[in-house]
Amino acid sequence: MKAEDPKQPRQPWRFTVDGGETFAFAGLCTRKQWEDPDDRGLDDGWLYSCTILTTTPNELVAKVHDRMPAILPNAEAEAAWLRPDLELEEAVAMCGPLPAARMESAPANPKLNKVGKGSEEGPELLVAPQS
Repeated sequence: MKAEDPKQPRQPWRFTVDGGETFAFAGLCTRKQWEDPDDRGLDDGWLYSCTILTTTPNELVAKVHDRMPAILPNAEAEAAWLRPDLELEEAVAMCGPLPAARMESAPANPKLNKVGKGSEEGPELLVAPQS
């Protein structure tokens, strides 16, 4: 949950969908050519950018955050999201919060909040340590 005292460590949370099944976020990806040829680096001369869309939280996520990723509800929505002829109104309609009944949450290991050299990785961090 949210730390009441900002000096207290933050507690990360793990969210799953449909008992741990895979799922897809609604996202956008764009590319544009670098304007300055000297900035292009070693890649193909394109700047790639991507983002995950967010929406208002459902009841489960609202306990810990004021927004959540837009989760596409099924395989049909995932296929529709990737269609190049998808209309704006259709896309917006798919970006509402996933029903909380399809999700579960649990505390995760606070070590997930540490990044950088020497930080730990691995699936065992998805479970909070026993107190």
